[in-house]
Amino acid sequence: MFHHLFSFKGDINSFKKGICKLLAVLILIAFVFSCKKEKPASENDKSLEPQQLIKKITTELAGADSISNFVNALKNLSLTKEEVSDGVTVFAFLNDEVPITSVMVKDHIVKGSLNHYELHNKRTFTALSGKELKVSRIADTIWVNGVQVGGKQIIYNDDDAVHTIKSSLSSTTTNDELHTTTIEVTVWDSSKWSITNAKGETASGATVNLYASQADYARGKVAYSGKTNTAGHAILKRLVNGRYYIEAIYGNKTNTFRSTAEPNNGFYMGYAISGIFQSDTEVNTAAKQNNAAPGNFKWVDLNNDGVIDGKDYYGLPYESTLTISALTRKTEVSIGFLNNKKP
Repeated sequence: MFHHLFSFKGDINSFKKGICKLLAVLILIAFVFSCKKEKPASENDKSLEPQQLIKKITTELAGADSISNFVNALKNLSLTKEEVSDGVTVFAFLNDEVPITSVMVKDHIVKGSLNHYELHNKRTFTALSGKELKVSRIADTIWVNGVQVGGKQIIYNDDDAVHTIKSSLSSTTTNDELHTTTIEVTVWDSSKWSITNAKGETASGATVNLYASQADYARGKVAYSGKTNTAGHAILKRLVNGRYYIEAIYGNKTNTFRSTAEPNNGFYMGYAISGIFQSDTEVNTAAKQNNAAPGNFKWVDLNNDGVIDGKDYYGLPYESTLTISALTRKTEVSIGFLNNKKP
């Protein structure tokens, strides 16, 4: 009997100890939560007013001359509180000659402040204008709708992030090919010149060769080569940045007229094309040269002595162009004969 009594008392004591421990834990939890302060309403909603945010961004970009056109358009943009409540990411494109509307600006703004590392491959966004944007990424190189982003963001904080991009997104789609460094050469056949065709006609099927230097041309070392399409454009993509010298050939027609059969000191020399004679009046007022007639090439008078001769030879090819990283540089060349009237 005594054994059962003591056993019962022991159970009561154990139960009491368990209750005490539980109460202690509950009191501790209550104390911890009581120490936490609720954020005031102003901290829970700390996003800036739309015009404050726009002013903040444009002030931060005040010295960014290469995107000044976009920044000026952004200053006049009206946004709603809802559009900026989570911050914004802006893709500011480099200056060009196209007027920028408010809709175009909204094509380049998405909700949320996103840094370079958050622009994941195949991630999609809807711009404030409703335009769909898609990110493509290879290592640290990023494109949005095919347009290359210029390195890491130039601004990043809780309210806003700004990335520069090479060109406007407004005319792009999520299916666009990734932009690479490209040269587009339009080839004109000057042998088909007429009064109504001042440059002649575009040449389909012409070969366009790019050389890294005039010395490479003399060695026959072609850097890139392509053919013109039906519109007369040769589009050479994925180029290494730099200056390229242009040779265009179609049959016996060319833009390089060598003065000798072999290179001289590692270079071919010859006349440089400055245009096509359009009239007898232009012929009579130009430097004196052989085969001067409307429709024929006009040569550069290098020494300005009024006479085209051996003293006016340039290194060939004369025409060249400089690439723009991740963009397309467009240029034109004319091909023909030394005398288009008597090929």
